[in-house]
Amino acid sequence: SSTSEMRKLIHRHAVFCPAKEGIEASLDSVQRHLKLSDAQLRSMALNFPEIITYSFDNNIRPKLNVVQNHLLLSDEELQKVVSTLPEILCYDFDGTINPILKFLQDHLNLSNNELREIIVSSPLIISSYFNDNINPTLKSLQDHLNLSNPQLRNLTKLNQQIATYSFDANIKPTLDALQSYLKLSDNDLQKLMLNVPKIIGLSFDDNIKPNLKAVQSHLQLSDKELRKMMLDLPQIIGLSFGGDIRPKIILLQEYFELSDDEVRMMVISQPLLITKNINIIIIPKLKWLQVTFDLDRKQLMQVILKHPPLLGASLPYTLVPNYIFWRDVFNKIPEIEAKTEIIRVPQQLTVRHKKLRARGDLCDVKDIPRMFLWENPYALKKLTKWIKTSERNESR
Repeated sequence: SSTSEMRKLIHRHAVFCPAKEGIEASLDSVQRHLKLSDAQLRSMALNFPEIITYSFDNNIRPKLNVVQNHLLLSDEELQKVVSTLPEILCYDFDGTINPILKFLQDHLNLSNNELREIIVSSPLIISSYFNDNINPTLKSLQDHLNLSNPQLRNLTKLNQQIATYSFDANIKPTLDALQSYLKLSDNDLQKLMLNVPKIIGLSFDDNIKPNLKAVQSHLQLSDKELRKMMLDLPQIIGLSFGGDIRPKIILLQEYFELSDDEVRMMVISQPLLITKNINIIIIPKLKWLQVTFDLDRKQLMQVILKHPPLLGASLPYTLVPNYIFWRDVFNKIPEIEAKTEIIRVPQQLTVRHKKLRARGDLCDVKDIPRMFLWENPYALKKLTKWIKTSERNESR
């Protein structure tokens, strides 16, 4: 801290302060033990000025050791916990900290490692009053969403700050407002929260509602279409329209040279688009499709609208290996004709490759032409029947 700030701290706690030399020695020891920068130490002292009244050897170091050993924290994790919650240095471990840790671990059936991850991610849980906050919050949330114990456990693991919120003041108003706005059933609401737990920590009026209204307005969605999109892809609720969604829609529109209606159709049919990094994930797929199948922008757009899941499939693990598989199937016809035939049925490019390869191997073993899979892409029962018939004929 600066000299003036340190004087203020000492003046404020003058009755309890040790000598100046003792304060400096204690703070130096804290800084070395936690490997803090000067800025981090300054912030800790300003946020928790009582630290200057504690002896490092008699008070601070024993507390740091017991917390670190109990949670098996690395030095970096200990630094993060104490920097975020310096008040932990004045908490009684047996009377305050350990009961909270024990409740969380027992109630949520957490492993030691899972408990450690929760505390490192959200140290403020330790500062919550057990009987006044953590216990009633988790119980009320579980009852309100009709969650099983494993579901509550997973929800808390994915959004560790839940236990620090007040159910009545923070969580319930958001859940009620969202349920009413989207006309969600209780089951719908539960599914949304399990899929995107971060929603629980958002303000409906300040965060969720403005984004929903912006998405609905920009894409000209009816209330029914908006509700369906949020149920199909609830991650959208946690995104910022201006920072996340709108730039992606504009990029897609510019890349394809789409009208407002065309980009609207694309996003409605494949809402996953607006949750992806367009430049890193989507654009490479579009370029690959264009180059591989010699498509102009209009033809590419037609293919995407015909089968939007093309944009959701993995380029290296699905699209490319599937193309190689089918190109081999059509190896007896000219390359241009083969490519034309493959892109005519784009659904064949998005089949899970592991499944496609297994079916191809099965055809090889049973001496069935792989072309059968092209002509009957989803006829696994028919393939199985054919194999059984062939085996019966062979046994005669």
